Amino acid sequence: MEISQRDADEIVKELSNLTKLKLNIVNSDAIIIANSDPQRVGDFHEATKKIIDEKLDELVVMDTAQYKGTCAGTNLPIVIDHQIVGVVGITGPYKEAVSYGKIIKKMTEILIQGKERENEKTRNKIARTRFQIEWICNAQTEVSEALKERGRDFGIDITVHRRIMVISLNEIKGESSPYSKLINLDSIEDSIEREILLLHASNTAFKTSNVLVATLIAPSDAKLLSVAENLLKKFSNPHIAISIGIDEACEDYLKIHEQYSKALKAQISARQRGSNAITFYSDLDLELLLSDISEKTRQSFMNKVFSGFSEEEILQSMKTIQVLYEENGSIYRAADRLNEHPNTLQYKLRKIERDTGYDPRKLGDAAVFNLALLFRGEYTSTKDKRN
Repeated sequence: MEISQRDADEIVKELSNLTKLKLNIVNSDAIIIANSDPQRVGDFHEATKKIIDEKLDELVVMDTAQYKGTCAGTNLPIVIDHQIVGVVGITGPYKEAVSYGKIIKKMTEILIQGKERENEKTRNKIARTRFQIEWICNAQTEVSEALKERGRDFGIDITVHRRIMVISLNEIKGESSPYSKLINLDSIEDSIEREILLLHASNTAFKTSNVLVATLIAPSDAKLLSVAENLLKKFSNPHIAISIGIDEACEDYLKIHEQYSKALKAQISARQRGSNAITFYSDLDLELLLSDISEKTRQSFMNKVFSGFSEEEILQSMKTIQVLYEENGSIYRAADRLNEHPNTLQYKLRKIERDTGYDPRKLGDAAVFNLALLFRGEYTSTKDKRN
């Protein structure tokens, strides 16, 4: 076992603040990896080499010149699982240092063991996530026994019929507030993940770069809808937009990647529909035809229609157009929803026409903007990845 420099540094700071003593931790190569005096980090510590080589229980250094790189004080081995993994040193007169020696040694060993358990837990979670990504996010026509065995090692039976839910969280940009500074999307995702796992012992959940993927043991659409609604109720707030996509039921466990792809398409559609939306793959219609259009083509289309627009201007224009179309072209109802005067809305629409060459109020041009609205989810997803 090796003591990490980060863990050693945290332990030295914690114990130094607690005892007001000058401490150092030296690794098994006799190199100082943490010290109350940062300038000594990286120095060779000869007293540690002697303790490790001769398996000493204690080494008291009376004079700084006695051992290379070693100050006067008491040095004790850090023993984990009956092996010396390093040394903790207490700088100062023997009478002062010895009274704390065994306590400091024991506390250091306990803290290192705790850090190692945390590190092991993190390593296991990373390995489990990598396995789930390989299992679910990669297309495969057959599942090897080796993959099944790896799943069993993580307590996951990959042959069980599952449903897929893809969840995306995004911070809503707007007027800042004291609460918005406390928002931590990772923390909320962790809470949602725990909530999913509590629903059934065989459920799984993991994060990719921009979504949370959950597999749930074969519930019905009605049950999945209830789960999704409860997640929105529990975790949504004015500063977080949550969108949830749900797959189409499938009893063939070999098609888990296909289910994931469907849930992801549904999630993109849910995001297009606004904050706190839930979409089943079976609810998609025109989106199914458009889903095979490449991201590059989508981006080119958006750039052509909104040439010269900033990202913020595109998003604001899309919001205005979406509300107008949701109100079936009624200027008065759309203006009311946007909390602005009808004349102001008319001005915005004329400006969009002038800058794009397309009039959102005309039926012929509306097709262009409807397509842009359908592409908007992919566009904003791409923008978030860049950020």
